[in-house]
This record gives sequence, structure tokens and C-alpha cells, in this order.
Amino acid sequence: DHRDLHSFPHDALPISANWFDYDLDMDLDLHVTNGFLMPIPGINTEYADNNRLFRNNGPGKPFTDVSIEEGMLSAGIDRGASQIDFDNDGDVDLLCSVVRPDKTTSPYNENDYFKLFENKQNTGHKWLKVQLVGSSTDRLAMGSRVKVYTGKTTQIREVISGGGNYLSQSTRKLSFGLMDNAIVDSVVVLWTGRKGKTTLKNVNSNQLLRIIQPYWDTTKVEICANEELFGKKWTSYGEHLETG
Repeated sequence: DHRDLHSFPHDALPISANWFDYDLDMDLDLHVTNGFLMPIPGINTEYADNNRLFRNNGPGKPFTDVSIEEGMLSAGIDRGASQIDFDNDGDVDLLCSVVRPDKTTSPYNENDYFKLFENKQNTGHKWLKVQLVGSSTDRLAMGSRVKVYTGKTTQIREVISGGGNYLSQSTRKLSFGLMDNAIVDSVVVLWTGRKGKTTLKNVNSNQLLRIIQPYWDTTKVEICANEELFGKKWTSYGEHLETG
């Protein structure tokens, strides 16, 4: 039954959409939360709806709905959704918030306001996680980007706060699927605010890299003897005379 989306109540639309590489095959898959807060006249639907997971099959190919086979059919009125590798096994898990639990489930838990979807993919694919620590930029390195080069493939992730999901904050550790590549050609960090670039080459897979931003704010300035600069007359490097 087709309806104009603009005529739907605001709370009737999916709130969270997570792009992440759940099967570590070097392309981004899509997770979406669903659920209606109020009935919509003329549409045959219930309040609760299922989470959905769509697998990316590569360039030029349609996504595949793998919600059933990956255990995502958990009905409810879900809103927020965050990415986190809670068991530190290298793949991304999902934590969802629930506005109202699904009363059709048995047994019904009226306090069931969170869902944790553990990623149990068994592809054997390799992975890399990167955690950035800022110095001359902010400590969380917000807005910084990481590029991972593996053969002909370049993957890009950005450190963000919040994002497109309702009242949600995903982990700031950036995750990359690597297929069967045991070594990454290079990892390049573009620090936010044009605060330089860090490059690492021939990086081993299946590890967490914690990269601290080099501190570049100390600059040596060479000036001629007896030149006046910033209200001081300099006699040599590192020495000055007051000028008034």
C-alpha cells in the first residue's frame, strides 16, 4: 500500500541507520531500526516491527535482506542504535534502545528497553580497529579521518559525535574489514583542522591501533639580530630585550 512519506507522522519513520561492515568483506552493510509509536489509518500494520540488516553485495549489485539468517528479527519499537565491539573480537555488534517493548513476545518483559545484537559472523575475515587520540586538536580527535589502503581498495572512516541515529553515540574506535588480507599497505590519518597527517605502512591485521597525534605547535623562528618582533628586540635566537 503506497503512501506519501511526507504524510506519515514523524514518529512512524525509522530513526536509526547504521552503516558498518558486519561481515568484514571490505564494503559497508546497513542496519535499520523500525517501529510505530501510533497507528496510521488505512495501513495494515502493528505497533512493533523488526530490525533489518541488509548485506552489501558489491558495486552495481542490490543489497540482500539477511535479517532472518542473521537473527535480527526482534520485534519492538526500536529507536536508537549504536555500534560497539563489546566482546573485542574484531567485528561490530549493535546496541539498540527500545521505546516500547513488544508485548506479543513470550515471556513479556516490561523492562526490556535495550537489545544487544552480538555479531557472530564466522567468515574468518580479518579486521583492523583504529583509535585516535588528539593533542593539538581536541583529545577525542573529532572530525579526523582514517584511510586504510589494501591493494586497490581504499576505506575511509571519520571520528564523529552522535551521527544520524536517534540519541545514540557509537564507539569512537574505527573498524575496518579486511577480507583475507593479513597486512594493510598503509594507514593514513588526516587530523582535523588541517593539523597534519600521520602515515603507517605495512600494518598487521587483527589488532587495535592507538594512534596519538604528534604535537606540531612548537615552531622555531629564526630572525636577524636586533630585529624587533612582538614588541621585543631580539639579540640572538632565544634572547630578547624589552623595547618600551
